[in-house]
Amino acid sequence: QQPPQHTVISGDTVDFVQKYKYLGTIIDNRLTWEDNTDAICSKAAQRLFFLRKLNYFQVDNTILTLFYRSFIESILVFSLVCWFGNLSVKNKNRLSRFVNICSKITGTQQASLSLLYDRQLRRKAHSIMSIEDHPLRQEFEPLPSGRRLKVPKFRTNRAKLSFVPRAISLLNSVEK
Repeated sequence: QQPPQHTVISGDTVDFVQKYKYLGTIIDNRLTWEDNTDAICSKAAQRLFFLRKLNYFQVDNTILTLFYRSFIESILVFSLVCWFGNLSVKNKNRLSRFVNICSKITGTQQASLSLLYDRQLRRKAHSIMSIEDHPLRQEFEPLPSGRRLKVPKFRTNRAKLSFVPRAISLLNSVEK
């Protein structure tokens, strides 16, 4: 079955596209995040060249780590909360490879993408819960005990791995 070529939303015609770049993140029509991962890997590889050059010139490890965090890690974690939960294992491994290589070059174990994702997820969830009129605030419903949050039920794995259920599960797993 062929998808419609366009849809009308509030009187505006919206065309069907294979992929779309929105605020620097490439979203495809199947939400595979393959094109987004390709773009991130390309940018990271370019900057990894400069990290290797700095290492070749025997720059101090502190400066190498600062360069990594500023120029490479920032690319890897840009809008991480949006796409990392539903990223395939293959693409997670492609991105993690850059973290591992940079750890070897800097001589310091860098934070894994999973750890960075959890940090950002927790930070964003706390931010949403602190704003009374945030559209997602109602999703973070406390259980009667008040100590944990109610986890919404979903049928698909894609929904289970999305932002709200992952954030609630993470917040519930942290001891208070």
